Amino acid sequence: MTYKKIPNLKEINGRYYWRASGWYRNFTNITSKALGVDKDKAIKKCLDINKNTLLQNELEFLSFEYVLEYCQSKFIWWALKSDNRKKVFMSWFNYLGNKTFKDKPFKKYKITELKSDDVEEFYLKLTNVNYKENTGNSLTSYKEAFDIYKELIDQCLRVELFVESGLKINPFKFKRIRSGKETIHANEESLNLVIAECIRQDKLILGLAFLVTFYWNVRLIDIITRFKWSMYKKNKSASLPFNKNHKDILQPISLIDNDGNLLYPEIENYIDKLPSQLKIGIFMIQQKGTRKGVRRPYTYKTFNSYTREIIKDVNLPKEITFASFRHGGITNLAESGASESEIKASTKHKNTQSLKPYIHQTAVLQISGQQKRLAKKHK
Repeated sequence: MTYKKIPNLKEINGRYYWRASGWYRNFTNITSKALGVDKDKAIKKCLDINKNTLLQNELEFLSFEYVLEYCQSKFIWWALKSDNRKKVFMSWFNYLGNKTFKDKPFKKYKITELKSDDVEEFYLKLTNVNYKENTGNSLTSYKEAFDIYKELIDQCLRVELFVESGLKINPFKFKRIRSGKETIHANEESLNLVIAECIRQDKLILGLAFLVTFYWNVRLIDIITRFKWSMYKKNKSASLPFNKNHKDILQPISLIDNDGNLLYPEIENYIDKLPSQLKIGIFMIQQKGTRKGVRRPYTYKTFNSYTREIIKDVNLPKEITFASFRHGGITNLAESGASESEIKASTKHKNTQSLKPYIHQTAVLQISGQQKRLAKKHK
């Protein structure tokens, strides 16, 4: 038998044991089982226990409601809450937890079963996506309820609880839950101001990020985690990263029209002027400094902090955020005369109420939409 590391298998003085992981011991009080001295037989027994005992019960023991029960009994975090706060916490927990997500109540899901995209999908489903109409108490309530779950998972991560079962990040924290407020869009004048400020402060990569989100409509999370230099072919094409229906996809776009004219001169000219050292590395948007000779990627928090400072330095309204420039780019495209279909071809937005089955998002539509924007600019 080829030996590999077997989860929960321990050898002590020539004898083998199945040792329960920490979270399993806490819920069942089962700590270990003797497996004998024969290694091959011990491995088979251990695998059987993992399959028939641990993994089956894991579905129950790691649910949100069981995790909360455990945290309430073990953590001082809960004991320090006032009686009123405990009551409020449980009210919001059950308010959200009893609602059905896909095929079961939300609180029945394993804490390691849901990703950030699942959490956002559930939130958008509950708020009907239409933020202009769905404002006020309903959005505030859901935000409060989701924050309760975020707090619970934060407690688990703080003491490294359930890490053996794959809990590493908080899915309620990774993506910002939207509020009921409409995102204010930033116009082209605002874009020019922040680009000039990035150049003045020698934060050239941030300037490129503003251009990419405005003209190529790439979201922040995709810009800092997925956009690679290999996806850009100078004066030819680019493959833009998007996440749709929980799948990472690449949207190919042309950078020139049929006559060879540049469709996105603002971005391409800016890239041409970047120092060569900023073009080294895998990802296009990375921090300027290096660690052991390797340029570091931005974290979500760090990137937002830097871009907020840039926006503040040019005295734009405090409601303007980095996301405002993506909204502004799409608005700018519409104001330039691009049709709804041309905009959808550029942004990959799909609305079943307005997009007819026979309208395809083609490269021709993407090119024609950008040509209209350039034509208006050079009038």
